[in-house]
Amino acid sequence: VYTMPPKVAEAARKDLDGTWRSRLAERYPVSLGGGVDPAAVRLETLWEVSEAESRLLEELRARPPRTPGDLVQAARDMGARDLFPALSAADRERIAKDGKIPRHEAWAERIRKGDLAVDTLLNLAGLASFAEDQNQLDGRIRRLIG
Repeated sequence: VYTMPPKVAEAARKDLDGTWRSRLAERYPVSLGGGVDPAAVRLETLWEVSEAESRLLEELRARPPRTPGDLVQAARDMGARDLFPALSAADRERIAKDGKIPRHEAWAERIRKGDLAVDTLLNLAGLASFAEDQNQLDGRIRRLIG
């Protein structure tokens, strides 16, 4: 399955010869604007399965968690602590305040240390944004019917 914009697919059919080969073993350089070091951001967590995540999967296969807390603890025990980061109330408030794209400088050190992954942070920000939008919608509906 390929997920791509229709215009890209159309151009590929028109301009390419149809010979495809796996590129899984190839490494492509990644650069970021603003002088951000890709290693400090740990961008590879977006596409690579870490040793810790592999250990976690084996642990979950052998001993499925009984509760959400068990899942979080298993991830931490196996070294995949960036999947379910410990967040304070102030952390959650900052995520909600920053909107869908959190301000990197607020989280850079935790990301660099492996306590938080970029995709985890973006997911948390998206969920917080959705919750705020839903609260506003619920309030509007209450006002209209109440």
